[in-house]
This record gives sequence, structure tokens and C-alpha cells, in this order.
Amino acid sequence: MEALAGMLNSISNLALVVAGFTFIIFIHELGHFVAARWAGIRVLAFAIGFGPAICSYRKGIGFRRGSSESAYFALDAARRRDVSPTEYRLNWIPFGGYVKMLGQEDANPEAVSDEPDSFQNCHPAKRLVVISAGVVMNVILSAILFVVVFSIGMSGLPARAGAVAPGSPASKVLPVNADTLGITTPGIQPGDQFLEIDGRVPNSFADLLPAVALARKDSAVSFKVRRAGVDQTLHFLIPPERSEITGLFEIGIEPARATHLIRSNNHPERAEIKKALAKIGLDSIPPGSILISITKDGTTTPVKSVEDLRSAARTSGGQPLVLGFVDPTINSDEEIVHSATITPTPQSQQDLVKLASGKPAVIDHIAGLVGLMRVANVNPQGEKAGLLPGDIFLRIGGVEYPGLADGMSEVRANRGKTIPVVVERREGTRITEVTLKCPVDKDGRIGFGPSDTSSLRATLASPLGTLRTIRDGASERSSPAATLSNLAGSEITGVNGTAVTTLQQATALITAAAKSSNTDSVTIQIGLRAPVLPGQPDSQRDASIVPLTISGEDLAAIRQLAHETSAIGAFAIDEILIKADSPTAAISKGLDETRRWLLGVYITFARLVERTVPADQLRGPIGIAALGTSVADRGIIYLLFFMAMISVNLAVINFLPLPIVDGGQFLFILYEWIRGKAAPMAFQSAATLVGLVLIGSMFLFVTFNDITALFKP
Repeated sequence: MEALAGMLNSISNLALVVAGFTFIIFIHELGHFVAARWAGIRVLAFAIGFGPAICSYRKGIGFRRGSSESAYFALDAARRRDVSPTEYRLNWIPFGGYVKMLGQEDANPEAVSDEPDSFQNCHPAKRLVVISAGVVMNVILSAILFVVVFSIGMSGLPARAGAVAPGSPASKVLPVNADTLGITTPGIQPGDQFLEIDGRVPNSFADLLPAVALARKDSAVSFKVRRAGVDQTLHFLIPPERSEITGLFEIGIEPARATHLIRSNNHPERAEIKKALAKIGLDSIPPGSILISITKDGTTTPVKSVEDLRSAARTSGGQPLVLGFVDPTINSDEEIVHSATITPTPQSQQDLVKLASGKPAVIDHIAGLVGLMRVANVNPQGEKAGLLPGDIFLRIGGVEYPGLADGMSEVRANRGKTIPVVVERREGTRITEVTLKCPVDKDGRIGFGPSDTSSLRATLASPLGTLRTIRDGASERSSPAATLSNLAGSEITGVNGTAVTTLQQATALITAAAKSSNTDSVTIQIGLRAPVLPGQPDSQRDASIVPLTISGEDLAAIRQLAHETSAIGAFAIDEILIKADSPTAAISKGLDETRRWLLGVYITFARLVERTVPADQLRGPIGIAALGTSVADRGIIYLLFFMAMISVNLAVINFLPLPIVDGGQFLFILYEWIRGKAAPMAFQSAATLVGLVLIGSMFLFVTFNDITALFKP
């Protein structure tokens, strides 16, 4: 029943999105139609959609199934004068529409007419109004929709910083006015409130993303920030850096999180949330509960924001934290506190490694040491191949003891083939080795979610070789562990004489050793036990002590590591109500948002030309419909905001200087008005053909992007 309800909900949302698109197109074409009637141009058809007509209406003939053109042209001249020349049509293909005027066809410049009420015989100034009226109507519609949205109000992300990634652009820059204010700590801080982004007041955190992504190469984005405890506004100039993963400019700031746990009214999602909470030790806490206190070393402190939890984890030294929650759904005079204990884990280094596909992946490690690849969860494809959650890979293809990087590379290098796999599987107290043959799909997947064994055991995979920092993917270095031999399958038994049983424990000891030294290079003694051989007891495995020397960028990165908790991810992203204070303010906000999106679309095209925005970020009808369906699931107000965005995009795209769209036609008419004669027909035909090829190629490209995005894991 749940699945059926979900399917029906998706269908209804898709119907809403299609209806919204149709309305936007209707408004666009209505602009052309009204302007053409004002200019005295004969309109032959007002159509929504393309292809054959579903139904039509013509004054003097009435409604009918299909088109009324054959009936209209069958009339003699005398009777035709009593029938409207305009047919109103609803066509089968819903994406698009057109107004057909006598003597004007975008795709056929030679379809001219000498009739007095034809498009060609209308003054060029009036034709400019007619051709641009659709775009103007779309801009007006966007403004109206934005005004409605801001009048009613919608939930959005507060313009406030959450977590700031270490080493990111946002973490490294001092405020311009740091000396005046006595600020010595660089970077945006969690909780900082954004007052201006590039001179504009943001409505929400979402305004930060396009401002950064669409920044010019080698330029800085201006931020004015209010910080608690600082009397004056801080001014930052932060140069974005390109993400090796998304290809977009980023500065490393996440939106702020609320103090309540994630919750959902959807039954399947509720079950997944309960599983996720159980994995991090919060299984006794009801979803949606509010964090009110943290107890560390016997001292309890109230919680103001979820950043208090992050800070407590960083300074915990790995000691347990007791979290106090209240359930807001319980109506009681007495506040009932639920408590749960979590143990922060040592942070790992994060760097990029290149996979066999050539694409980078972010890998957790310590000085290049990594655990074995492990199956976190499986989908039906993985189940069919015989994989089970918890399986640990001992061999995959030609790689023995694979880590995440080597394992993913080997799988993706065997797209479309069957790859042999050996996994270690625990069933109760019994541990066995299982040999499988796993089909690899065309996208390089065998049907599982990857994890590693760092929190379970100290067995090592092959060490990482070449590393690239996440924020500066162009620089490369060898990992400290790359100089050591015969690590794959070995087990760490100790670090500087202290016994360990997991790689996570080893990480904490390596970090402590690096921090306790103030030299430029640190050598750490790693106790190793050789890989298990068939039938060999642990007592006969070779043991050795190997020196691991860490220096340079790796040493600096390790010294910045602290402790962290995955519980942060269980807290919902913070939201506020974005609503204008008055009708006048709603109009102002609506017009400003329309202007923001108009400029944003033009800037996006400029950055595509400059190649600072990847072309694979573009979306077409399928992608827009998919996104619109998910937006509609949040409510009608979100759908209205989405449709306002689409209307702006349609206005900009229609006014590009391409012959097949309104912008190109506008230029042709302007040329004719200035020169006193139309551009040569051969030139118009050739330009129209080029425009058709460009538009067609772009449509195929964005459709490919859409389909690829739909099937990404």
C-alpha cells in the first residue's frame, strides 16, 4: 500500500509540474498573441504543445476534435469572412507552444506574405514589441510568483554558516578589517550570519551557492558577516576554489544544522532514520528529539546550537559524551529527558586519489594507511551476485586486500564484465572465505555501498600512493606509507609500543605522536604482523617493527586532526520562514529575486563560455521534470517558487541571439529597421539552420545529462 501511495503521489506531482510548465508556456505565447493582435497582425494559430492537435476551437466553427484547418479552408471566401482566421489548439506534445502569424515562421524565413495584415507589412517597431512580448510576459509572471511566495512565506535555510571544512577557502582568509577589530583567527566561523554576499542582502543560505559557483576565475567573493561577540561587521574577500568532485567553485561552508534530529512522516524514510540513529548509538532517542545538553567529564552544559556538539567532540580526547534530548511530541508538565552516550572517533586525513576511470574520489586515511574495503549495504544487484552486508573484500579482480580506492578502481576497470571476488564473511562466530563472480554493470558497479574496516580491525590494504589535496587537486604528493613494502594484508599490532586492535585506534596514536613533536619530520614505529597464510596460526605469523616517517603537508594535516562524531549528520538542516514583513516588502523582494535570477542565468552562460561552470551541470526537460516532482512533494508554495525560476530561465533562453528563438528574430527585425531592408533571405535561412543545429545539439546534450543524472547512485 505504501508503494502504491508513493507512486500515486509521484504521478500527481508530475501532473502538477506539467500543468505548471504548460501555464508558463501559455503566458509566454499569450504575450505574443496579445501583442500581435494589438499590432494588427493576422494570427493563424495559438497553440500549446507541438505535433498533431488533440482538440481545437475556432470562432464560427466551434470546438472539435483535432484541427479545424481543413474545415476552414473548405469554406468559400464569402463564408470564410464570418469565421475567425485564428485557431486555438491543444497539441499532443506538452513541452512547448507557438503563435503562428501570417508571414512569420521561426524555422522557415521564406514563409513570407504580401497581405496587408501580414507580419512583414507591420512596422518594424511594432514587430519588435510582438517578438519580445513573450519574454516580457515571462519576466512579469516570475515577478508575480515571487511576490506571492514572499507574501505567503516559505521555509528556507538561514543565511548562517554551519560547518567550515578545514583547509577550505572559507577557513583560511582573515577579514579585511581584522586589524581594526582585533581578529586573529582566520576564516568564517560556524554561526556567522551573512549580511551581504557580493553587495546583495541574501534571503537564505541558498543565495551563497550561486554567488560562489558563478564567480569569475581568480576573483574573490565579498561577504559581510555578523559574528556573536563582535560589535562591528566583518568583511571577508574569499577566492573560491574548484571542487575536483563537482567541478564547481566552492568555499567549503555547509548550511547550519538545527538542534533536533531528522524526522519524516514517510513510513519507509522513518524506518531508515531509525536504522541510521541506531548505527551512531542514538537508537533509544525518538526521531525529531531536541538536543538540550552535553555532559563531558562529569560536567553538563546546555546546548545553544549543534556546533556545541561538534566542539565538544573535537575537545573530547576520545572520551564518551552523554547527550540529553527532549521529545517535543510528548505533552507533559514534567520535561522527560532521554539520554544517549556516544564516543567521538579520531579524525582521518581526507585526500583525493584518482580512480581507474580518471575521476577523483575522496578517501579517508592516516599517512596513506587504509583499511580493507567492506560491504556496508547491498541492493538487489549485489544480492543477486551473492554479496552480504559486512562482507570484507580479500581479493577483487587482480587486487589482493583492496582498500576503497583500489577496490573501486578495479571494479570500474571491468565495466560490462564479470569480476572474481573473494570475501571474508562472519556468520555468528564462524569466519569463512567465500568466492563469488560478480557481474559489473556499464556504470562500473556490482551492487553494494562501500565502507572500510578501520573501526573494526587493524588489517591494512595496499597503502595509498599519489595523493591530491581536496581543495587543490592540481598538487600531487606521495603518501608517507607508499615507501613501505608488503603492507597489504598485514595487521597493525601497535604504535610506538602501544597495542592497538583497530586502525581507528592507530590513527589516534599516530595523531598524538605527530602533535607531541615540534620538529619538521616525525618517525613513528609501527608494529606489524604479516598476512595470514592458509592453515597458519597467529603465533607463527612474522612480526616486525617498521618506521613510518611523516613530514610536510601530511604532518601539517595530521596535526590539525582532532576527534569527531558522526552524530552531527543525524541532526536536521536548520530552516526558517522566509516571508516579507509587508505587501510593499513582498513586491520589493519579488522584483529583487526576479532580477537576481535573470542575472544569474546570463552569468551562468558566461561562465560556461569561460569554462568555470561544467557543461554537465545543465539540465533539460527530463531533469527539470524530475526536480520539479521532488519540489512539488514539499508543497504548492515550493512549486510556485520553482515555476518562477523556470519562467525566468525560459525568458533568458528565448532571448538568446539565435535565429530560431525570439532573440535572433529581434536582431533580424532591428537590422531591417536600421538598414531599411531585410537581411538577405539566404543569410536568414543559413542562420536559421545553424540555430536549429545548435538548439538540437543542446537538447540532445542536456537530455543525456538528465538521463545520466537519473541513474547515478
